Amino acid sequence: DPNYLMAGWMKADLVLLVDFDQVVADVHALYMVALRHAESADAFVQLWSPKGAPKFSEHIAALPDAAARKRAQAAFKLSRHIIWDRLVTLRKDYKAQKVPMAFADPDHYAHVRDLARKDRIWAWRGDLTGHSTMTGLQAALQAMGQSVSVFYITNAEAYFDYTAQARKNLRDLPYGEKSVVLRTQGVPSKVSETADGHYRAGSRSR
Repeated sequence: DPNYLMAGWMKADLVLLVDFDQVVADVHALYMVALRHAESADAFVQLWSPKGAPKFSEHIAALPDAAARKRAQAAFKLSRHIIWDRLVTLRKDYKAQKVPMAFADPDHYAHVRDLARKDRIWAWRGDLTGHSTMTGLQAALQAMGQSVSVFYITNAEAYFDYTAQARKNLRDLPYGEKSVVLRTQGVPSKVSETADGHYRAGSRSR
């Protein structure tokens, strides 16, 4: 969800999401379904609730691609309750901090929903360290005349080594003079005392 919050904050005009885990890409597909059907932030959140789940399931069942539909249904069964709890908590936390965000603020939600409805949010499974995903992304952005304004690497650095190819992949993206890289730093959780428990954000300008 931080990707969508940041898209609202920065008024992004294109959002490209890559994850090594196919389930994560499928969850993003669920977000697209919800964004296209829910006219307000409240309606979006309610689709993930126990009460809203049947209607959400109808929207998923209407997906035209059989393989994508099957993956989305599996992802929904796996993640719905987690995302519902997460969205409720996010709304409470950001309201307490008096910070507008996409899943509560009408203007932010309208912007992110508009991106989804115009097919300006794309998500797929890919390898940040491989030879195809990032080079293909680089070529596509250059062909469109687009640069990367914000590169949010989330916690991916905890799962791969900075090989020569990985460094090249990240270095060769078309950045601009004001581009920013956002990273997350693992901090121990109270439950597991591992660095995967919680993350805090850090940034670096180009």
